[in-house]
Formats: sequence, structure tokens, C-alpha cells
Amino acid sequence: MTFWVLGLPFYMCPKCGRVVKRDAGVYYCRRCGADAIMREVSISDIVASLSQTEWECWEYICMSGKVTADELKRVNPAWLGAVGKLKAKGLVETERLPWQTYIWATIDIFEE
Repeated sequence: MTFWVLGLPFYMCPKCGRVVKRDAGVYYCRRCGADAIMREVSISDIVASLSQTEWECWEYICMSGKVTADELKRVNPAWLGAVGKLKAKGLVETERLPWQTYIWATIDIFEE
């Protein structure tokens, strides 16, 4: 079963686990190269690839919208380590400003 967000399916790289939303088609991973053909996945497949800490952090970010790194650190210091892994998988994005780092979900679990 495929979950659609804004009419777009999810695709996951079999090598690095990066997730993207794209129109239906065949795609290769921008990071791993042309030999890494991405496969269509559901939210449950994405969640299965996450650790408990990564899942909790992603869920909190999705529920909160745009959050700061300081806020995540106050809630659970382990989440700051999870942000890097979530960013590498394409699930969150960050913006570093001189006084603050902001984090938001690029793929939101509540859009399904």
C-alpha cells in the first residue's frame, strides 16, 4: 500500500535510506549515484527504518512545525544526534542562522 502526500508517492534509496516525494516514475539517488534506483515506499516502511529516538524526534518536529535546536535539546538531548540522521534521510531540513538553528519536517507524517 502506498501513502500519497499532496498527490506524490515516497521513494527511498536502498543504500543510504534517503527519502523523497516525487511524481510517479523511476528515480536514482542523488547521493549514491545511478546504480541506486529508489523504490516506492509507504510511511510504515520509512518508520521501520528509524530508531526509536529518531522516530520520537521526527514525530515531535512534525507536531511542532518549525523548532529550534535549543528546544529539542531541552526536551530530549539525544534528539540532537537524531536530527543529523533524519536530515541525511531527507525527513527534516535545517537552517543555521548566526543566533539559532531551526529544524522542520520536509516529509510530515501527519500529511498522510
